[in-house]
Amino acid sequence: MAFADYPPPIYDVGKQNASVERVCNFIRKHYSENLSLGELSKIACLSPFHFQRVFTKEIGISPHNYLMHYRIGKARKKLLKTGYIAETATETGFADQSHFSKKFKQIVGINPGRYLKISL
Repeated sequence: MAFADYPPPIYDVGKQNASVERVCNFIRKHYSENLSLGELSKIACLSPFHFQRVFTKEIGISPHNYLMHYRIGKARKKLLKTGYIAETATETGFADQSHFSKKFKQIVGINPGRYLKISL
């Protein structure tokens, strides 16, 4: 099985309360946008502090980490389609290729260039 065939980690979002579910759905639709904790907490109708606690308890990771994992999951698929790292970075919501590469390596374990070589 090629490295690209391994799915990104998925966190259980099926059993949480309605506030967290609304936020997860929003993240899935708007992952490429600049999303703040304040904006996400408003969607959940909770204070930022309480939202972060509830989200982390329900999902197992912070809202920011959930967003990063979701973006990287989308980026992995896009990389294999296009082969362009810089384009993938901006299309999946990262400010630049450097930030994207750092987060990609942190989550996947290898940098995007190596990922492409192994996967193709």
